[in-house]
Parts: sequence; structure tokens; C-alpha cells
Amino acid sequence: MAGLVNRPNMGVYNVSKHAGVSLSKALHQDLRLVTEQVTASVLCSDCVTTGITHSQRNRPAALAAVQTRLEDVLQVRNPTDPFANGPEIGAGLRAALCAAD
Repeated sequence: MAGLVNRPNMGVYNVSKHAGVSLSKALHQDLRLVTEQVTASVLCSDCVTTGITHSQRNRPAALAAVQTRLEDVLQVRNPTDPFANGPEIGAGLRAALCAAD
């Protein structure tokens, strides 16, 4: 529901949810311009107890991407290569993207 209403003390969260609703609406309208066979919709549920504030308990140590980004920001450096631990994945993605041109 944060994509439709503004609750106090949740500005950043509200903005991100409004963006999701807006993107879904635009995608729906854009798809309607080219076909009626594919549409887009958005589900706006109300508060759900998810335990999201304790989500770090589920993050494998190898996927500590948020910590790495924080360190990048604090050190005023460009974002760390997301494929540093899997260069073959990055190379495959680059090849696929270049082939699309």
C-alpha cells in the first residue's frame, strides 16, 4: 500500500513503492500500444509481517554485496566489479550484450 498512500516516517520506502507502481502503470500503457496479449499489473498488499528487519540472518557471507557497496562509498571509489568472483559470468554477459548490437 505504500505505493498508493504516504505513511509517516517511511519517506524512502514510500518513494520506492511509488516508483514500482508508476513503472507498472507505464509498462501496462506501453504494452497496450503494441499488443493486447501482454499486460502488466501491480499487487499492492497492506502491511505484512516478514521479518525484513532481520533479513541479514539469511544472507550468505559470500553475498555481502551491501557491505561491499558501503565500503566503496566510504572509500570514494567506483563500484566493485560484481563479477569479480565469477569473471566467466561477466564475460558471458558482455559477449551476449555485444552480440545484440
